[in-house]
Amino acid sequence: MKVDNAYVKAFSGTPVGSIVDFKDGVAVKKISRDFVVFVIASDDGKAIKDSRKLIYTIVSTSHNTGYKEDISKLQFFTQAGYKYPLAWSIVENEGGLPIIVERVSAEIILPWKAGTHKKFDFFSSEISSERFSEVLKIKETEPVFIGTVSR
Repeated sequence: MKVDNAYVKAFSGTPVGSIVDFKDGVAVKKISRDFVVFVIASDDGKAIKDSRKLIYTIVSTSHNTGYKEDISKLQFFTQAGYKYPLAWSIVENEGGLPIIVERVSAEIILPWKAGTHKKFDFFSSEISSERFSEVLKIKETEPVFIGTVSR
């Protein structure tokens, strides 16, 4: 799924050739995972190219240790003539702690020349603040969950 408008850029799925291109000069490149969810949005109501502040997230998958499912046990319920899957019906073992998060490394290209890039972890703690020039770099070794970009 891809959303590409002036205020929000979003992608969920398998990137082709580790690249996702959007209009208005926004792109995500060198994506390290086969599946990714990425969203970047204006935080001040202006189009991304005109905004003074953006917020983004880029994540892959996560699972509990020991989690196990069996797709052959999928059950459905019918309502108004439509069949809906019951996703929980395939879970054999809910797993437990620790939760394993598959972090993502990527480069986010913006239509801005420069700004400040702040990264936050899953506990909303700031893990870094740095100046950037057109490219935001996220490393798989960083526990990045949310980032902000301002100019």
